[in-house]
Amino acid sequence: MRVASIARSVHATSAFRALLRPARQTHSRGLFWRNGASVWWGQRQQQLQQRAGTRALHCSSEAEATKDVWSRLKSRSLVLVEGTDAVKFLQGMTTNDFVKLAEPPHGRSMAGAFLNNQGRILYDFIATLAAPDKIYLDVCASQSQDLQKLLKKFKLRAKVTIQDVSDQLDLVAALGPDVGQWFVSTTASAGDVAKDGTLIMQDPRLIDLGVRAIVPKGSGIPEEWQKGGWGEVPEEAFDVYRVCRGVGQGPIELSSGAGMPLECNLELFSGVAFNKGCYVGQELTARTHFRGQVRKRLMPFVLT
Repeated sequence: MRVASIARSVHATSAFRALLRPARQTHSRGLFWRNGASVWWGQRQQQLQQRAGTRALHCSSEAEATKDVWSRLKSRSLVLVEGTDAVKFLQGMTTNDFVKLAEPPHGRSMAGAFLNNQGRILYDFIATLAAPDKIYLDVCASQSQDLQKLLKKFKLRAKVTIQDVSDQLDLVAALGPDVGQWFVSTTASAGDVAKDGTLIMQDPRLIDLGVRAIVPKGSGIPEEWQKGGWGEVPEEAFDVYRVCRGVGQGPIELSSGAGMPLECNLELFSGVAFNKGCYVGQELTARTHFRGQVRKRLMPFVLT
């Protein structure tokens, strides 16, 4: 077997059909640490930063969405941070700027991470603003309990409550050629809430990753998805599609406690704000960014 960069276009006419079947291997094998990438990265850094949030690091026909599909993300949990100090509380602990969460282009959702004192990623997340004092954190299910312990440790006198609401709500995601148009038309007329009360948001990391929706536990998918005939696929299919676009998540892919935000491309997916105030782990993150000393990057690859 040979390892090739996913930047190399690989012809696969039935690529997306393969996504409809659970992957035989864990998707964590689709990413690896590439040492000595600083030279190549120096030539592409400015270009990729301009494209952040609009396209992937690489383009591959290994995983193309040729039809509208959806999946229930069972490997993810929803942690609710609620209270008058919710935004202020998370602002001082995460890499992104929660003050701008309700402002364009974020659209009520943003990616980010909690770091340790050495600037290494502990937990990555996607935050969704449901109300001015109500924020959902979409995190890896295996890290939910540990994240809650961390938040409660730093809560002190902050007026917030922290709880896992995965027993009440489910997280679903959809992608495909018509998903973007559906999202724009829906949010233009009804804001971020669908007709059936479902909270919907665009995946803040990449447009290619489609939309996500928070629905009541055990309920069906949004009504429009059913009428449109969107098919259900295993969660593994979404993992393959995401990895093929160079987007890592979770403790395995991002090396929890070891990986740095810039090494994991978090800033390329709009997950780091370099103009906000202090937060845990900021010093090393900012120094690495402004000095341009990113010596390794998380890169996808294809086994053929």
